[in-house]
Amino acid sequence: MQTVPNFKPRRSGFMVNGVTLERFRGYKNSAARLLYRWKQNDVTERIAAMYRKSGSFFADSDHKNFFAEFIKNNPYGGSRSYAAVFLLSADFNLRKRSENAVSNGAVDFGKIDLKGISADGYTLYKAAKTVYTQNPEITSEELFDRELADDLILYIIFNGFLIAENGIKILELEAKQ
Repeated sequence: MQTVPNFKPRRSGFMVNGVTLERFRGYKNSAARLLYRWKQNDVTERIAAMYRKSGSFFADSDHKNFFAEFIKNNPYGGSRSYAAVFLLSADFNLRKRSENAVSNGAVDFGKIDLKGISADGYTLYKAAKTVYTQNPEITSEELFDRELADDLILYIIFNGFLIAENGIKILELEAKQ
């Protein structure tokens, strides 16, 4: 079936010669593209194990408190900016380095000093930049590599991508449990 000209597809895929194509073709939305790739790889067990272990969407209680305060002070931010701040605030050192880069719901990644940052902090930075700018700064292969991204970092990035796709309403799931 041919699509209607100037018609944007809905949230599902479409068929071409019997093959379903994801709607985020060509890195239109990098976060969603990575989420789609995760469905095809065996990463779900790592993420599920981390959720069972932590029982929270956040890296720790400091991360949760900081993000809750940020949302309270910035109630009208978009899901991409919330996701970027969620990822940048997961690592304490990265959070401190990015304080001056976030204002009025916008993130200026050029203001973040990355000298001497940890590998985990750099991975979170690249994931935040991917979510915010919608340009691929990190690949799924890099995220799936246990040496580059341990289970906690992978879990936090996954949750950041969920926030980018669904907004902060995804965090209501944790409040209900």
